Amino acid sequence: MDLATFERLQTDEGRALVAEVHERAGRESDLALGTRLRTLHDVELVAAAVTQNHLRGLARGKLGDDAAGMFFTHDALQQATRGTVAALRAERLAVSGATAVLDLGCGIGSDLVAFARAGLRVRGVERDPVRAAIASANLRALGLDGEVVCADAADVAPTAEEVVFLDPARRDDRGRVFDPEAMSPPWSVVEEHLSGRAVVKTLPGIPHALVPDGVEAQWVSDGGATWSRRACGVPGST
Repeated sequence: MDLATFERLQTDEGRALVAEVHERAGRESDLALGTRLRTLHDVELVAAAVTQNHLRGLARGKLGDDAAGMFFTHDALQQATRGTVAALRAERLAVSGATAVLDLGCGIGSDLVAFARAGLRVRGVERDPVRAAIASANLRALGLDGEVVCADAADVAPTAEEVVFLDPARRDDRGRVFDPEAMSPPWSVVEEHLSGRAVVKTLPGIPHALVPDGVEAQWVSDGGATWSRRACGVPGST
């Protein structure tokens, strides 16, 4: 989905189309529904609406009821943090005394949602324009305040009040990566942030020796599966 098509999904026409797809899915065959809708709307918009309805169904297991009003791409949904895990992290960060978060590489905003609900002021940075637009739309769809800017994370600095949140990408063109320096950003950049006020979601099997002194590491399991390891360099956290 390109940015122009996503922006059309945000119009009255696009939202009505997504709602109609959801309402008629299962009542009409996919072929009949798609054929009928394409007589009223262009092919790209119909395809985007059908895809969103499908992804919302897939996202429910990860994000619960929120998924019904959110927007996704296939890849971004796979990379999004599970809602229960994001909420745990956000609540612990709020208890630590943090008041604002800068999410460097916020994707579609699943962590921004949790941080905002925990009462934190949120700012997201995402270099992919479609994901940045989706993150902003998802905050609005859930009635949450927050700012999302389309930029390279390396070009945005936190304010004095902001705690940095990083979730480095652990996949490349060949699939999942297991070398921390092959993540994006690499572990060397992550360590720079952890020397200040930062929380990082990273791979569960990261070598213990890579966690800097004075930084808490927490393994998070949901439903018996370990989803992430958190490194936290926020003063006052436990």
